[in-house]
Amino acid sequence: MRETLQITMLTAIFAIAMFSCGGDDEDKPAETGKTIVSIAVTKQPTKKTYNVGEAFDSVGMIVTATYSDGTTETVTVTSGMIAFNSSAAGANISATITFTYKDKTVTANITGITVTTSGGGGGSGDDDFWNPQKGDVYVAGTNEYTLVSGTTYTDKSYARVWKNGESKNLTDGTGIAGAYSVFVASGNVYVVGYDNEVRINTGSGGYSRTATVKVWKNGVTQNYTDGTTDAEARSVFVSGNDVYVAGYVHGQARLWKNGEQQYIPGSDAASSVFVSGSDVYVVGSIGTGTYYSTPNARLWKNGEQQSLSIRSFFSSIACSVFVSGNDV
Repeated sequence: MRETLQITMLTAIFAIAMFSCGGDDEDKPAETGKTIVSIAVTKQPTKKTYNVGEAFDSVGMIVTATYSDGTTETVTVTSGMIAFNSSAAGANISATITFTYKDKTVTANITGITVTTSGGGGGSGDDDFWNPQKGDVYVAGTNEYTLVSGTTYTDKSYARVWKNGESKNLTDGTGIAGAYSVFVASGNVYVVGYDNEVRINTGSGGYSRTATVKVWKNGVTQNYTDGTTDAEARSVFVSGNDVYVAGYVHGQARLWKNGEQQYIPGSDAASSVFVSGSDVYVVGSIGTGTYYSTPNARLWKNGEQQSLSIRSFFSSIACSVFVSGNDV
């Protein structure tokens, strides 16, 4: 009787095991889970400037995946997912992230990367010039001269920067150019101005003008406009990882933050920018109703306008701003 009970129990266990593990795979329902739709860089990496040959650094970067069911999640990015070529110096270089989920691959780009020569150099080929040390003095400006050939006069103008009295051209002289402002931060030298100026005679002594807003970082150029309209950069300020540039485009003041353009409504031109803590101060001028109207000086704090003029019919332009504690 005891033996019969043991056999019966073993048979039952064996039957349960067969029922649990057995069966045809074709009877399983097909997997119909979500699929990947896209990925996006929802927060840029902290590092956007590299030396030649340096590997990509993803610190600070957040990449978000979107799926077919509408859900999103943060993607863990590994070095094997990033394609980045830093073999040569240049500006506006991109890195590509590739992400594969259930045999479907999607990509996203990180743009606006600058690669410089070792030691922070760039356009000049002289690393020491673009490697600021304590006590160095940088000056930005313009080198202008006129070529005379018989009765033909040709104006030439270079955007130029000086370091401790030694100068280097930022442009090649093929177009009229100039530099207005320089700022040194975290071992990098930023200069802003314009290049490719073209003047077209409109008769009666007047002319129309086009130029390209230029930002040079360690001598490597970046274009902030396309050169189809009148534009200049007048001032640069660096706060942490953020680069602020003030200027104008076609008679309207502009402020750029990391290359992204912000409008200053109703203004003619922005001459200077200063950042104190989380506050951004810009000064310039605003017209009184027409494109070539009498300008009045203005100060903008975080986009809020403040008048600096006593009488609106007197011409006034604010050229520079500085913040010291609570005083502007």
